[in-house]
Amino acid sequence: MIFDSDFILGKGIVGKITTNLEERQTILKELEIKKEQVSDDERLLLDDLSLVLELMNARDQSIKLAPEFYKNFYESAEKRMRNFIHKYPHESYIKAEYIEVLHANYGAQIALDSIDALTTPEQKTLPFFISYAATLESELGNYDKAMVKANQLKDIINNNDAPAIYFTLAQLYLDIDSLDLAKTNIEKTIQLDSKHQLAFRVKKRIDEKLSDTLD
Repeated sequence: MIFDSDFILGKGIVGKITTNLEERQTILKELEIKKEQVSDDERLLLDDLSLVLELMNARDQSIKLAPEFYKNFYESAEKRMRNFIHKYPHESYIKAEYIEVLHANYGAQIALDSIDALTTPEQKTLPFFISYAATLESELGNYDKAMVKANQLKDIINNNDAPAIYFTLAQLYLDIDSLDLAKTNIEKTIQLDSKHQLAFRVKKRIDEKLSDTLD
């Protein structure tokens, strides 16, 4: 196996994963310099990565971005990712992000329909798409369907130490206000993955709801 330390798309993904602001700022600067030197397909992805890193850097510095930034971010992300996934339909990571953008732009039903229409048979069995479909069903109020998906996720992963199982359940229980179960599952998620940033955000929502019930 050969590792390419100059693989700019890889560095962009590292920028999305890292919790170190300084590291992310450095990666963003490198992306801005090197994206002029890549292929058209890579440029589609790097332009969006740059916007994501800019958004994350602003959030970490408590900088409020203009509403136009968010509008441009979601519109450009939808257009670029749509072009990419139709050209490379078996690429799962970008397709997953595209579904998330559709969710942000058009709501849960469009995102759920898009999972069904756009994913290949193999992709339909990937944990992310099953988990995301569960949370979309829950958002739409289809709690029985959501729980079926959650159980399907558990069966496919077949590993009781997988954070994705408990994270999905925590979101479903939060939606139906089963706060004690939501708290148990989100704490289990964090116990298994102490760097699960989305889990910490869900935990904050659960704790706020629990606090409200005590007031």
